[in-house]
Amino acid sequence: CYPFLTTTLPSTAPRSSTEVKKLQYFLQTFLRRGTSSVKTTGKYDAATRKGVQAFQKIFPTELGKQTPGNVGELTRRKINELACRVKLYDIFSSTLSP
Repeated sequence: CYPFLTTTLPSTAPRSSTEVKKLQYFLQTFLRRGTSSVKTTGKYDAATRKGVQAFQKIFPTELGKQTPGNVGELTRRKINELACRVKLYDIFSSTLSP
């Protein structure tokens, strides 16, 4: 399976990129509706940080040592694992096509 996220994303870095959009798309897909206010803006904003923190709390044993709100190596691996299961890369890529 092709990795959905290819870089780590520190929440403190001002980012605006497709990689952040992919993260936001994943969070919107994975977190229950109504529990997250993440929008696909491409900016690593407060809602994205909170979404990442909510995701990390779901897997405390695996992701408990990650900096809350940051997509470090362990969080990125878990996101990629779950995204592969549902072929999220293909779905997301199709939303970018004209």
